[in-house]
Amino acid sequence: MTVAVAALMMMKNEEASIGATLRSLRTSGSGVQTVILYDTGSTDNTLALARTVCAELDITLHVREADHPFRDFATGRNEALAFAATIPGADFLLMMDAGDELQRAAAGKGIGKEEAWQWDIPDQETALHGLVVLAWFEDGGMTEHFDVRFLRNYRGCHYDRDCPVHETMANLCPGNEFMVQSWRLFQDRERYGGSTSRRHQRDIELLSQAPPTPRNLFYLGQSYLATQNYAECYRCNLAALRAFQDEERSLAAAAGGDRRRHQIDVCSIYERLATSALHLDDTRPDAFLPYLRLAIEYPGRPSMDAALNLFRYTINRECPELAEPYLSTVANMQKIPGQSVIHDNYDHTRWSLLYRVCMALLLRAGHHPPLRADRLPPDARRWFELGRHACQIVNQVSEATRVRPTPEDQHNWQFFVL
Repeated sequence: MTVAVAALMMMKNEEASIGATLRSLRTSGSGVQTVILYDTGSTDNTLALARTVCAELDITLHVREADHPFRDFATGRNEALAFAATIPGADFLLMMDAGDELQRAAAGKGIGKEEAWQWDIPDQETALHGLVVLAWFEDGGMTEHFDVRFLRNYRGCHYDRDCPVHETMANLCPGNEFMVQSWRLFQDRERYGGSTSRRHQRDIELLSQAPPTPRNLFYLGQSYLATQNYAECYRCNLAALRAFQDEERSLAAAAGGDRRRHQIDVCSIYERLATSALHLDDTRPDAFLPYLRLAIEYPGRPSMDAALNLFRYTINRECPELAEPYLSTVANMQKIPGQSVIHDNYDHTRWSLLYRVCMALLLRAGHHPPLRADRLPPDARRWFELGRHACQIVNQVSEATRVRPTPEDQHNWQFFVL
């Protein structure tokens, strides 16, 4: 299906990254010929640089400058969408932020000038919105998620003004979305991310003034966690959980309602509540253990991070029996569900904690080296075999990453290999 795709950008003071973003439209082989730019008050060289690069790349540029100060992201994006609806010939909009670089989803695939491009758009008028993979590197790791970044123009699409940060579409109906699988947006946050602390403080200011919906409280708690304000993180996440539960009860009583509008990640709330309580030194088991267990046992998405926090606590407090029910859960997890991580570093931590818990359980039960599996009772035999397996994996990961085992590791491993 042949369509005209325009890149739509809302930005302010982005002279450091606008060039890379615009040039990616060409290097990706996307076929994008039009850029629509909504500027919310740049005082640097952003607009002049955008005009220069677009002229260099033979890209048509449409610019509108806001006539009022920036309010919030939902309002700004709605104004950008309204401006885009006045531009003729832009069937679809690719919504990009400064610093985004458009890439083919197949990593490393060379794009020749003669190669045809396509956007995987179904020929259906009902398909109003597309999802593009958004990936970035930050602090040495990679994460990826799906977001609404590709949609039909001229359809009145708009963002929910009650969600000023981490904005969401207000009129995205189930069954109207489709996946754009050949493309992704890549962000180098270390290069173009600016000050992380300033971003979080800005989000806290906007969310503190927003309606206290489950979603806004959820992201406010996330921002407080990122700024290490654990008291406010605990308060906001607990409020988000209660507001979500109240909303669910109201929807159930009404037998319907918009369940997508304020959808939140309840498992992450459990993780944050436990993490905040631990950082606040509230080490009463009833302050955090129930939340750790709820996160570890969360249906369809058991939390590895929660399990590792539980393992750390039980090792430090010498109560390994609290972690014993989750040994198999941690051993059987292959990665953090839904996330991309540096698996070697992650596995080193996971298996190191696992063998330490197994060793503590064996010692607590009165079993000391030299140990033989065939002479141990069933529970102790399972701990011994799992601990020895964990030691072997830690050793393999250490060799693969060229990380020398610590003296403590070398000493502890003797427990399982004698």
